[in-house]
Amino acid sequence: MFQQISAVSTIRISAPKKAVLSVVQDIQSIEKFEVKADRVELHPADSTRGTYNVVGHFAGLPWRREFAYFINEDGFYSRDARKSGKEYTVQGGFIVQEVAPHECVLIHYELYFVSRWFVPLRLFISTYLNWSMRRELREMRETILQSVNQTSTAESVSPVAVIGHS
Repeated sequence: MFQQISAVSTIRISAPKKAVLSVVQDIQSIEKFEVKADRVELHPADSTRGTYNVVGHFAGLPWRREFAYFINEDGFYSRDARKSGKEYTVQGGFIVQEVAPHECVLIHYELYFVSRWFVPLRLFISTYLNWSMRRELREMRETILQSVNQTSTAESVSPVAVIGHS
């Protein structure tokens, strides 16, 4: 029998949805932002789906897994590439919701089905997931804001013609 553990974390970002999606939908960036991932090997099938292999650490313990991903207009969803019994053991993703012009809420969710042997660790696992997801969202926000600020600065600088005096 499997037990469900889920976690949801959100963060507000003062940036246009397009800027947030550019970071969220860059599947390779999982390697940069996901606390549990040390290395990601991407295998796109087309522009909106594929698989990726992750090697990393969960609360310090080594793990590896293959995921299928599906990019959509509001973010992406990923799950185990293969089912373990009746359920996908690990699922999750990101949803970007525009709440105002140049302001979004980024929602990150993860759902795990764990063996009954892990039930005594449920509180620890939930606490670790919530901590890692909040950290991931903060780092994503920083990257997005830096990108938006660099773009704004580049757009506000206009070329100046220099006319020489003889």
